[in-house]
Amino acid sequence: MGVAEQVVTERERVSIWERPLWMAMAIDWEKVLVAGIFVAAVVSRLWMVGARVMSHDESLHTEYSWYLFKGRGFQHTPLMHGTFQMHIIALFYWLFGDNDTTSRLPAALFGIALVMFPLLLRRWLGRTGALATSFLLLISPSILYYARYTRNEAFVLLEAAAMVWAFLRYEQTREAKWLYVLAAATSLLFTTKEVSYIYVGIFLLFLVIRFVLQALRGEVAWTYEEYRRPFSIAVAATLALGAITGIEFLNSGGMGGGFSTTLTILLTLTAAAGIAAIVLVLLGIREEAPAESRKEARFALPPIVLEVREGIRKYASLELILVFATLILPQFSALLVKRLGWDPLDYTDAGIIHSATVVVPLLLLTLLIGAIWDWRRWLIAAGIFYAIFITLYTTVFTNPQGLASGLMGSLGYWMVQQGVKRGDQPWYYYLIVTPLYEFLPLILGMVAIIYYGARRWTARAQRRTVEWADGAVGSDIWAPFSAWWLVMSFVLYSYAGEKMPWLMVHLTLPAVFLAGWLLGQFLTTADWRTIARQGGWAVALLLVLIGFAWPALVGSRPFQSQEQQELARTAQWLSSLLIIAAALVGVYLYWQRMGTRPLLRVAAAAGILGLVVLTVRTAWRANYINYDNTREFLVYAHGAPAVKQVMAQVEEISQRMTGGLDLKVAFEEDTAWPFTWYLRNYPNQRYMGASASSDVRNYPVVIVGDKNYAKFDPYLKDTHYKFEYIFLWWPMEDYKNLTWERIRYALTNPEMRAAVWDIIFNRDYEKYGQLTGGNYALSQWPLRHSFRLYLDKKIAAQLWDHTVGPVEPIKPPEDPHAKTKRDIAPIQVWGTQGSGEGQFNRPRNLAIGPDGSIYVVDTDNHRVQKFDAQGNFVKAWGSMSPKGNDGQPILPAPPGTFTEPWGIAVDKDGNVYVADTWNHRIQKFTSDGVFLKEWGTFGTPGVDNPTLGPGQFWGPRGIAIGPDGNVYVTDTGNKRVQVFTPDGQFIAAFGGGGPLDGQMDEPVGIAIAEDGTIYIADTWNQRVQVFSKDRVYLRQWKVEMGWMDSSGETQGIDNKPYIAVDKQGRVYITDPQQYRVIVYRNDGTELLNFGNYGPEPNNFALPTGIAVDKDGNIYVADTDNHKIMKFGPIQ
Repeated sequence: MGVAEQVVTERERVSIWERPLWMAMAIDWEKVLVAGIFVAAVVSRLWMVGARVMSHDESLHTEYSWYLFKGRGFQHTPLMHGTFQMHIIALFYWLFGDNDTTSRLPAALFGIALVMFPLLLRRWLGRTGALATSFLLLISPSILYYARYTRNEAFVLLEAAAMVWAFLRYEQTREAKWLYVLAAATSLLFTTKEVSYIYVGIFLLFLVIRFVLQALRGEVAWTYEEYRRPFSIAVAATLALGAITGIEFLNSGGMGGGFSTTLTILLTLTAAAGIAAIVLVLLGIREEAPAESRKEARFALPPIVLEVREGIRKYASLELILVFATLILPQFSALLVKRLGWDPLDYTDAGIIHSATVVVPLLLLTLLIGAIWDWRRWLIAAGIFYAIFITLYTTVFTNPQGLASGLMGSLGYWMVQQGVKRGDQPWYYYLIVTPLYEFLPLILGMVAIIYYGARRWTARAQRRTVEWADGAVGSDIWAPFSAWWLVMSFVLYSYAGEKMPWLMVHLTLPAVFLAGWLLGQFLTTADWRTIARQGGWAVALLLVLIGFAWPALVGSRPFQSQEQQELARTAQWLSSLLIIAAALVGVYLYWQRMGTRPLLRVAAAAGILGLVVLTVRTAWRANYINYDNTREFLVYAHGAPAVKQVMAQVEEISQRMTGGLDLKVAFEEDTAWPFTWYLRNYPNQRYMGASASSDVRNYPVVIVGDKNYAKFDPYLKDTHYKFEYIFLWWPMEDYKNLTWERIRYALTNPEMRAAVWDIIFNRDYEKYGQLTGGNYALSQWPLRHSFRLYLDKKIAAQLWDHTVGPVEPIKPPEDPHAKTKRDIAPIQVWGTQGSGEGQFNRPRNLAIGPDGSIYVVDTDNHRVQKFDAQGNFVKAWGSMSPKGNDGQPILPAPPGTFTEPWGIAVDKDGNVYVADTWNHRIQKFTSDGVFLKEWGTFGTPGVDNPTLGPGQFWGPRGIAIGPDGNVYVTDTGNKRVQVFTPDGQFIAAFGGGGPLDGQMDEPVGIAIAEDGTIYIADTWNQRVQVFSKDRVYLRQWKVEMGWMDSSGETQGIDNKPYIAVDKQGRVYITDPQQYRVIVYRNDGTELLNFGNYGPEPNNFALPTGIAVDKDGNIYVADTDNHKIMKFGPIQ
């Protein structure tokens, strides 16, 4: 025994407790770097992790985890992906309490583990490559951001990395424990998020393709050569049929297009060819089973099956394919269930039976295959997989239905969501957004693919093997696998209907793995000491100097004028030119000294270092400066900082008023997330849904989103102060609808190029806004939702003085309608929400026939209902027009069908004219609903000249019949009125867009007096315009403090007023979002107004249509209360 061997033996005999501490703490540079990366990972993942406002999705995850922590249980729903996140967050609440920081702590810890994980992959990355990979993961802007976020992404990345580690280690060692690690990691992935289907598809397909290529190249031992050629033919057939199937799949609408007969046949043929290839290769590589193998079988097997088993056992890759496939096959049951015409999201008894008819045979099949291969190892792997899967999806056996929703619902819901296309992003979304953050790994990843391919090509041409540096002996599987992973991720995530910034990390991870491997090769294949002695540092500094001067050179336009500012720009340009020229001379001199190859290495190192610095800057700004600022594209559908600011105010008020968190706080559906989370510890908080009532005044603090301002403000405007904030915002999305012309303009126009560069480099949108006419100041950000904090005035008076709180709010102007307001009760009300006879769904308008019959356009039921003069139902006609896959009506629509009809009128003969708004046409019926005629097509001829495009409409909403029988239609979207004969022949048009006399902006209601005078509700101009019977402008009057919502917004979708005229010439208008009817003389003098907000029979929720009968009775269509109200003649 040698001395060294003796020392080792003696060391092994010494207990770990007796060994000197220095032996365990032997420090080298690798350990220092590892320790530094670890400390940086901990600090970067944990520092300020709770500062950011909880986003909408985060608050869902935290709230339901909190329910689980509080003992309320959790029922899995695919809406929130897998259950792993809920369980681990609930655990952390139990350990450390519930708050924003502890909610994000599990993701942060997984993020730290991911940074350190490449150290387990040294065999494939190399020693230096593993450190480089860890460093790239440390500074990755997107991976860092979502490691500080209550989403599933941080968990998925580590689980996917563990899967890769497990199958690589199994290929290396063939030890069963790595199959068990693979089973555990795969199960955790499936219990975390539906992207698991993409991951396992990419990984499994790589293993299959790799083995097929090995078989085709003869790297597999063919025991029976006669199967080799048929195998090659079957593979070729599978590829050809697969390509044809893919084209047909895309042509038929992808995942949302269903399965045509042709597609079904092609899929069947492709599957048959693939199965044939599998059978042929298994028959070709089979070997005679030894005696001990035959004894191992737990039941009698045919000799050929035993031989095939022995063939599989020769190859680790085949065993991995078998284990992988048998574990995940049942997870794809939803595809077969849907193909059979059933609903995988149906959890009723019948639905579960349908699912079971697919799942049970697949489970039995996988059990049979696994038992034949190696019953002991397969059962252990499957036991680990299903133990984790069942425990988590059933919420530790408290929710049995979770097994169905996890096994069937996850994929079923995910397929539905791809058709929904949440976010509505273009196919090139990741090509735009990912390089903004992950330019470093993407650039190095692409270089790595080229480098690996070139090395392999050269080695093959020279008939030699490639010797990889840095101890990366597994490079020949690592590089092609990572490249495949990266390319397929880009393809699949770009094809998927739902594209979101957090999914970017799944593209970034394989890019980082490739980039780290390349850096390992790059850094260990050069003599850096010699390069440094030859002037490498000087060359690097010169190149950095060029890098700093270059933007000033290309970004300035010299010699433009003699003005001082232009002269300064010229001087800057000349200085940059001289610096670059001098630096290039220096580089040239060093090139002569050191040669081309070392110079290129220094240039590459300088470039990489520059990209590292830019990446660190990007990560810093995104994670610690702009972390909840929507200038960052990572901040998507995210709560604005005001959410936490408001909660700080609410807590202060509660503490001062109640000494704790007992303040009464109300909030509604539009602000439910994240305020459900932030108000969880307020016992007197109340969720009010979408409905307001007078009871809301009893809450000192009320939080309301802009969607429901109009419902809550009428109750609160007199008793509460209101303060408005930004609630939720999205990043700028002008990259949508890109064209080559827009791209060319952005690249060639200096001003636009500078504006785009400001966005890329500084997330500064000022220049872009100036060029495009947009306002991208944060306070005016275009893609945002707002919310209001309503504070009881009595509470404010007690809390705030001149040093605390707001300045006394400016008193609102005096209501000009207050003096003429009357309380008038209806004499009759009928209708409830529904689709039955006499029920309504948001009726928009009504008209009175010559016999007193009442005709109502039941808008959202897409029909017309007729009532007698007493309000009794007579009949109904119409149905919804057919719609296309995009949800829009198919034009031209069939006669007698409707798409949200808004306008209606009746002529002296009882014929009924309907403005079929979103079919962009007028339909004429008899009084009994028999279709007579239609006219009109969709068109937007422009708003400058109202006579263009006769008979073309864009959402016509109002219709009236003149004394001469002609039909007057408000062509609302085209901002004009068109006039037709009773048979639809065009006569004239007048109006046109604008605020001037006779011009219109969103004309809706129209009424014609007995003398032919025309009255038009010119909505967005907030005025009534009057024209003569010859369509000549006469006069107008302003609708003071009307035709707007509670925030002053005039252009809301529900602000669509109608107008009527009685025999005395009095003009009646509805004021929908102020919940009243106003009556004027024909000169615009207000006589009276009536109406209040509320769901009660006497109140309005959205008064829209209006008509007056010959006796002066007033009829109002109360759209949001789904009813018709009749008032007696005004006195």
